[in-house]
Amino acid sequence: EIYTLSLHDALPISASFKAAVDIDPNYVHAHANLATVLHLQGDLDGAKKHHQESIRIDPGFADGWMNLGNVLKALGQVEAAIQSYTTATTLRPDYAMAHYNLGVAHMSSGNHAAAIESYREATRHNSEFYNAYYNMGLSLQAVGQLEGAIKALRKATAKEGGFALSAYNNLGTVLDQLARLPEAIQAYKTALK
Repeated sequence: EIYTLSLHDALPISASFKAAVDIDPNYVHAHANLATVLHLQGDLDGAKKHHQESIRIDPGFADGWMNLGNVLKALGQVEAAIQSYTTATTLRPDYAMAHYNLGVAHMSSGNHAAAIESYREATRHNSEFYNAYYNMGLSLQAVGQLEGAIKALRKATAKEGGFALSAYNNLGTVLDQLARLPEAIQAYKTALK
């Protein structure tokens, strides 16, 4: 399965996936991989078609449901994406990435309470899922649960690099909201490093 394919690598092999689908129209992973390549190439309708075909062939294919959700979200079909991610998490309850993507979809639709629950599930199944902690912190902040936001954002700061700097910046904002100025200043200073 190809999920971290670069556009440069995808172009020459898309013909191979098309050929595999032509040879065996019921080959689930050929449809899924072709859909991934099409998504990478910007052909969202083609990607949607092949992800839908992969889950028609195997309705229990959780990866297909999650990746269909990614395409639907990219197409602006957030409610359909939420349904697709929900199916993926139902089929595979420990699927941290599907829980995370479900949280992102809920967050983008303004349903922070549902997003928080999805991010909690993601981190329950992957305790080092720093993006989920970060987004959970943002959603907790949005609903006024500032102490929870601080805890989540502190966990997000454990990831190295530029991501941690964003987490420190948002942590500083939440601490500032609580008038915990010395801690806020320290978080902001760390973000500026």
